[in-house]
Amino acid sequence: PVTGNYNIGVDFAWHVDPEYTWNSDRVIVEISSDGSTWWPMATVDRHGPVPQWTKVNIPVMDYGYWPIYIAFRFVSNYGNNCHLDFVHVTGY
Repeated sequence: PVTGNYNIGVDFAWHVDPEYTWNSDRVIVEISSDGSTWWPMATVDRHGPVPQWTKVNIPVMDYGYWPIYIAFRFVSNYGNNCHLDFVHVTGY
């Protein structure tokens, strides 16, 4: 958990791929104050114009409570090249 911070931002590297665009492969970044109840911060689709890594920035949001838990929920209808790396969680 992240503690003592109210303005939370997340960034990460996400591998996008143009294949199988009819499948809704994605990652949902979620936030929780208790580790049991989760709310979506953002949804990022896997699809891109060419196979490549791209940096995803989730804007800083004021949550006003702590501790803060961050989770990544992968949703795959095919699972073609769903990769995530270099996660940073910031707060102030």
